[in-house]
Amino acid sequence: MKLITCNIDKNIILNENLIELFGDDIEIKMFYSEEYEREYDVYCISNGIKKAILKKVTNPKEIHINNFLNDKNFNFIPKIIGFLKIDNNTWMITSFVEEKSYIYSESILLELIDDLSNLNGSLLGSKINNAEKKIIKFWSKIDNKLLNDFSSELNKNEIQTIIDSQNILDSCKRTLIHGDMIPLNILISEDGIKIIDWEHLSFSPYVLDISRLLGDYNKTVKWIESKYEKKMLDRYFDNLKAKLKISYKEFILQYHCGVLENYLKILLSHKKNKLRQTSWYELNFLALKGEIEFLQNFENKSI
Repeated sequence: MKLITCNIDKNIILNENLIELFGDDIEIKMFYSEEYEREYDVYCISNGIKKAILKKVTNPKEIHINNFLNDKNFNFIPKIIGFLKIDNNTWMITSFVEEKSYIYSESILLELIDDLSNLNGSLLGSKINNAEKKIIKFWSKIDNKLLNDFSSELNKNEIQTIIDSQNILDSCKRTLIHGDMIPLNILISEDGIKIIDWEHLSFSPYVLDISRLLGDYNKTVKWIESKYEKKMLDRYFDNLKAKLKISYKEFILQYHCGVLENYLKILLSHKKNKLRQTSWYELNFLALKGEIEFLQNFENKSI
């Protein structure tokens, strides 16, 4: 991710609250991904002394979600500095995170797992109150009718395995999950790991974050190298086993059900939006088939 010069609404630059925080001599640049050739509606504000992040709020619940998370005092979440109301838009200002590395060493990945365990363990097996229910999404099983879209690609046994995997996830303990736990949303800084973009926060089966983190693909390869998978799973389970109260083998079963769901949702999104079957679709379809086969033979595996 790099910062590029951009044209920004003058009403933002002239906003009284922004001037009060940073003065009237500020520079604002946009975040841009060279890898994906994509501009983000996220900006860096700098007055030469201090920096902050300015992000347009696209979902009204995002404000409440970020306030809720800040109240939890998680050390892996950038702090909220304030909100700006400009015209009909709300902008959120958060602390700037200076990235020191994009390299995921084993020690950094295990630190990430500790932070993820902290998040997922915070409300593991608990209930959330009525106020929290208004701002946090709830997970639900994928409608079996949607699986009819795969009738020409999967046989009945394979579709039944998907249904069974959804039932297993439904039996998992619920907790807070990030909902989009991929390295694009993970920053490595001098102050430790920071996790950003919390608009997909939900109360869901605990295992879905680590399933997405370790199972998801970046273009043609997994975000996280497979050689780290077992150590990360072991660390995660050790951190949460007292609250999970399940065996390691049960945990691995639930984890693979979560990995399967990640691929399934990507494929269903393609079908819903009538996208052509690209190499990305084929990659995730083959990964889905691999997880189905794994689950069908799970009882015979030594874990």
